[in-house]
Amino acid sequence: MECVIHENYRQWEGLVRTLPDLFDRDGEVLHDGRNCIKAFDVEGTRLVVKRFRQPNPFNRLVYTFFRGSKAERAYRNALRLAELDVQTPAPIAYINLERKGLLSICYLVTTYTDYAPILDIEREPLSVAIAAFDAFVHYTVELHEKGVRHDDYNLTNVLYRRQADGSFRFELIDVNRMHFGPLSRRQCLSNVIRMCASMDITYYMSKRYAEVRGWNAYRVLATMAIIRGLFERRRQRRKQLKAWAERCLSGRAPR
Repeated sequence: MECVIHENYRQWEGLVRTLPDLFDRDGEVLHDGRNCIKAFDVEGTRLVVKRFRQPNPFNRLVYTFFRGSKAERAYRNALRLAELDVQTPAPIAYINLERKGLLSICYLVTTYTDYAPILDIEREPLSVAIAAFDAFVHYTVELHEKGVRHDDYNLTNVLYRRQADGSFRFELIDVNRMHFGPLSRRQCLSNVIRMCASMDITYYMSKRYAEVRGWNAYRVLATMAIIRGLFERRRQRRKQLKAWAERCLSGRAPR
């Protein structure tokens, strides 16, 4: 077992090392899907533990020898975000478990956040929702200008909180897939495209994004239309490949 604990949280090392044994029988389930997320209350502090599902055989090899586990990358990316003054739950530790010399299961431990996903903005009054999305556009521009690109940028991986003065603060989660470095205009716009399934919200965000950055809005919208078309084509192609693979695995002849 590989266990790395941040120096600021050494007091919880004993608990962290027992998490692989505790996880199935203790803790409050926050999400149970492809990955499982639980909350643990420790000495008056609420911690979040995410257990990533076991990767496929090829990725087990890659994550063991070439890339690092999802938990490790999320931990290190969170440290980098903190250096750039980008808010994310504080990384406490990660654990990698191996079986037969290859990565099997990994865990990420962070502080708890009570921020809500941006997806919930639609429940706000219209005036608040518009203000929130406008603040979110400025936040996205700030990320890109800092050279930060979240490669799974969507309405559940960005959290928000409305402050007492009416302003908004944001947090990034699920940060195992990140890019740090200068971003081209196309890379920035592609990142915005990934955020929304709704064309109306995509149009609004694209227009506001262009305005905030001082870019020509018409050119940006034209570029976004092209990128969106390519994005949808790739997504459809991935669905077709997945269906083809499933037919092969089930013994049915591929079409």
